[in-house]
Amino acid sequence: MSNTIGTKTPNAKVIGTRQSDILYTDRYAVRVVTVNTTKHIALIYAKKKNYFKLPGGGIKVDEDYSEAAAHKVREETEAVVSIRRSVGCVASIKKFRNNLHQISYVYVADVVDALGQPKLTEKELINGLTHK
Repeated sequence: MSNTIGTKTPNAKVIGTRQSDILYTDRYAVRVVTVNTTKHIALIYAKKKNYFKLPGGGIKVDEDYSEAAAHKVREETEAVVSIRRSVGCVASIKKFRNNLHQISYVYVADVVDALGQPKLTEKELINGLTHK
C-alpha cells in the first residue's frame, strides 16, 4: 500500500468547505474502527469538550499508515490489533481548531489482545479522555 502523504486520495469524503481567504494547516491522521471478540467497538470520550472519537491520531510524514493505526490504538486503548482493511479517507475542515484541514485515513481492526490500561498523553488527560 502506498502511503505518500499529500497525494490525492480517491473517493475521499470531504466534510466542510474550504474558504479561499483562510490559510489552513494540513494535519494527517489515522482513525481505527476497533472491533473486539464480542463485536463491540472502542470509542474514546473527550469529557472536556463532550464528544466521542475513534482511536487514532496524528501521524508523521514518514510513517506507514497501517502501522501508525495499530500503534495509535495501542497507545489509546492498550489493545494489540490486527489491521483488517483500509476503509478510505475523510477530510474535514475544523475552524474551531485553528483552521485545521484534517485528512484521516480510516481502518478496521480486530483486537488480538487487550493488555490493560491505556497510556494517555498529558494533553489527552487534560481533555478528559476516557474509554467507552
